[in-house]
Amino acid sequence: EWGGEWRAKGQYGRLLQLGVRPEKVGLWLRAVCRRVVPHALLGGKHNWRSLSRNLASLVEAPSGRDPAHLLLRGMRTSECAWMQPLPAAAPRGGTAGAAAERRRQADLASLLRWLAHRLLLPLARRVFVASRNTASGGARFYWPRGVWIRLQRLALRRVKRTMLEGLSRDRAATLLGEPGRAIGASRLRLLPKPGASFRPIFDLARPAISKHSLTARRAGGRVARLLLAPVNAQLRHPFVELSRAARLSPGLLGTSLLSLDAVHERWRAFAAERRLRAPGCALHFGSTDLVACYDTIDQREALAAVDA
Repeated sequence: EWGGEWRAKGQYGRLLQLGVRPEKVGLWLRAVCRRVVPHALLGGKHNWRSLSRNLASLVEAPSGRDPAHLLLRGMRTSECAWMQPLPAAAPRGGTAGAAAERRRQADLASLLRWLAHRLLLPLARRVFVASRNTASGGARFYWPRGVWIRLQRLALRRVKRTMLEGLSRDRAATLLGEPGRAIGASRLRLLPKPGASFRPIFDLARPAISKHSLTARRAGGRVARLLLAPVNAQLRHPFVELSRAARLSPGLLGTSLLSLDAVHERWRAFAAERRLRAPGCALHFGSTDLVACYDTIDQREALAAVDA
């Protein structure tokens, strides 16, 4: 493991075990609904059973998806006594009956959408933090916010001691004062791994938010957030020159490929050549993984090489 022995590894592993699956969070939200939402508002037993099944899907769904579409599955408008009943003269299968049923469905969807946006999702985000757990095959887990904060503190302390190097005030002032010097910012994500460990992921393409910007306010009282330029934006011009050098001299990279598009291009050429030379020959595939590949990098020596 990188950086030698980690004394807090056992504590980190015990905290990781406190994560719960989306089904458990859904059961918790169902208990909240039964205490807060009037029973007759959502209808009878059938609708409440459908809501219970759909809550786990709501918790696990991407943030941009309409929650009403998920919560409405299996729900019956006929169980909601507060809705305007169907016209007596209009058969359920007729045009008037279908239009009335669509209106009832829209009313119920609006109620469920309001319930999700105003109660369920804000409450779940306030109490839990979601993250992928590679120890469970990349499954999505939820940790109580207090537990997640402790996990992040332990992991961040580890990263600071083994991967990052702090700068003194004078050294930082010297670097920032150099002409043409641009400092990029990146967001750090700590992804849990098997064996009570974690993988630090620095997002070099996404702008970071300055923590000091939260005190600045715009006209009208709204908080103004200052977005710091990401590292990749600061390195855009060197990337262009390096890409140009790679195009002019492909042999510099050897067998390395820089993008998924390049992998597909290389695979198409290989497949075409294979069909031409040995169309009936079977292919056998294997995969390898280097254990602790990046953990063995001497961070101080790498930083010294960059400074040079």
